[in-house]
Amino acid sequence: MNLTGCLFEQDYDKARDCFQTALAVRPDDPQLYNRVGATLANNGRAQEALDYYYRALELNPSYIRARFNLGISCINLKVWLEPISVASFSESNLHLMYRNPL
Repeated sequence: MNLTGCLFEQDYDKARDCFQTALAVRPDDPQLYNRVGATLANNGRAQEALDYYYRALELNPSYIRARFNLGISCINLKVWLEPISVASFSESNLHLMYRNPL
């Protein structure tokens, strides 16, 4: 089964393993860190996802999708002080998020 099949079948553990393998080859790819985080969060492991979102943002501080996913995971965990403040989202950044989805 390929990665798309894993995600479609909601086999998040296999999908996470595929992304982890990709990270071994491309350890500085913020999109991969965000995708591992999203895969973990979708599998009910939001706490583990936070480290991947933070790493994605270390590599690319303007990566809006990672900021968004971080915020959603923090809300789900009821960690109200963790999300990056709404003030850091400009209208142009929100536009980029919708133009470049995960």
